Parts: sequence; structure tokens; C-alpha cells
Amino acid sequence: MHINFRIYQLFILLFLAFSCKEKSNKNIDAPEDTPTKGEIHIFSDASFKPAIIPQKNTFEGIYTNAKIGITFTSERTAIDSFLRGQTEMIVIGRPLNEKELSPFKSKGIRVIQDVMAKDAIAFVLNKNFPDSLLSINQLTDILSGKIKKWKEINPSFPSGKIIIAADQGNSGNLFFLKDSLGLDIKNVEIFSADSVAGVIDYVKNHNNAMGIIGISWLSDADDRDSNNYFKQIKVAGLYKDNRDKFALPFQGNIADGSYPLKRNIYLIYSGARTGLRTGFASFVLGDRGQKIILKTGIVPAKMPGRDIEFKYE
Repeated sequence: MHINFRIYQLFILLFLAFSCKEKSNKNIDAPEDTPTKGEIHIFSDASFKPAIIPQKNTFEGIYTNAKIGITFTSERTAIDSFLRGQTEMIVIGRPLNEKELSPFKSKGIRVIQDVMAKDAIAFVLNKNFPDSLLSINQLTDILSGKIKKWKEINPSFPSGKIIIAADQGNSGNLFFLKDSLGLDIKNVEIFSADSVAGVIDYVKNHNNAMGIIGISWLSDADDRDSNNYFKQIKVAGLYKDNRDKFALPFQGNIADGSYPLKRNIYLIYSGARTGLRTGFASFVLGDRGQKIILKTGIVPAKMPGRDIEFKYE
């Protein structure tokens, strides 16, 4: 009887140990987030902060158990963080190339690259600059270092060399211009202002400066910061051959293609499993997320539907 009781105790202990192990293994394998719950951390090119922050705030407001952290940095740092596995989602101004995708392909991991919006590169000038139009040829010569002083374009322009200001030395804006215009920007001196606000401030205080920023920082008419930035500088219009056919980098001209330096904004994430990142991506690309994009003054990837109210009398 005593022996049978000891065997019974041993059986219970083994059963409990096995159950705890099974529970522990299930906890290890279980995802830490779902499409509407949990925590993720995104790395984003700082140029796209005005486009991504309203998405985050609205999503978290709807799904109160979701927490999305965002690090705003350079395009290169965002990509490197994704490649190192420090983040499973990034927001940048270009798709990943084959070399960057190869580590994921070798592991059988799908990388999803969705276009969430279209924006443009804006060139901003001092408020008192005597002109607000630049030709594509003039811009190319400035960015390639062929034109070093404003007076080489027009004797009435400010004295001194042209100072090009960017948010960072390795800004995605600069690399986009390099690829779009076929430039070698290594020979051009770039003033790194550390932030878009820094670019605006530098241009505001230097009449011979030209700043390079993403237009989403200036395009939201209902945003206080956007309006404040816009009042401090002058946005340059671009033209090819005819000054009368210039285009400013705003929503309509981005949508119809008349502004030449437009680009896609990519939401790039790992498709290894379904989780909060896929839920957030679905929201951004859905009707509500695209309406938020439209409101910020840039162009949604998919034109959202319009709600029309009919009143019967």
C-alpha cells in the first residue's frame, strides 16, 4: 500500500513536470503580437515622419492594446537595422535591391515591399531670395558642383557660394537625387543640419543656402508645424525648358507627374508570420490609412473612397 502511494506521487510529479514543460514550450513558440495587439518598433527615414506619425497615432487610438515605437533616422541606418534583424518593418524612399534581399531569400523569408504613398523632394530657399524658379539643368549643375555660386545663374542673386543643406549627410533625399539625376554628389559640400527643422532654420538665416527636404514637412495645411515651416522659407518651382511651365512640389503636381522629382514611400516588412506589423500595414494601405495620407498633403498609393451622404426631404 505504501509502495503504491509512492508510485502514485511519482506519477503526479512527472505529469506536472511534463505539463509545465509543454506550457513553457508553447509560450516560447507563441507570437508576442497579433495584428491588433502587442508591440513593434519601426525604423523610418526621417523625411517621412509627417506621413507615418498620424498613422501610428490613429492606429493606437483604435487598437488600444497596440504599441508602435518609431526611430527616425537616415535611410541607410533604417535599411541596416532591417538587415541585422533589429526591426521587422522600415519606411524608406526606395525598394530594397537584390543584394539587400538575398539574406532573406536564402532563409526562405518573404519581404513585402508596399508603396504606401508618393511624395516629392522640395528645394527651399531663403524668404528674401530674388527668384523662386530653377530649371532642371541649373539644379543638376548646382548639385554636381558645376555651378558653385548663385551669381553664375543670375547677377542679381546673392553673393558667395551656394550652400546645400540637408537633414543628414547620408540622407535618403540625397541618394534619390543622385539616382534620379545621375549625379556624383561626392564632390559637393553638404551642410548636415541634423534634422528637417535644422534645414529650415539654416535656410532662414542664410540667403545663399538651398535646403533639400521631403515635401510632407510643408504640405499639411492643418498642421501647425508644417505651416510654421512654410512661412519661414520659399519653396522653389522647377521647370525643364519653359519658365512659364514650372511646377511646385505639391499634391496635384505629384499626382499628375508634372513635378519631376517625385518618389514612392515604401513600407517594407518581413512576411515571416502574421503579427502587429502586418496589421499596421493593412491599416496604412486601407481606406482609412490612405485618407490620412491624403490629408497630409502628399499622394496616397490608392485613392481612398469618398463618403457621400444623401438627404431625402
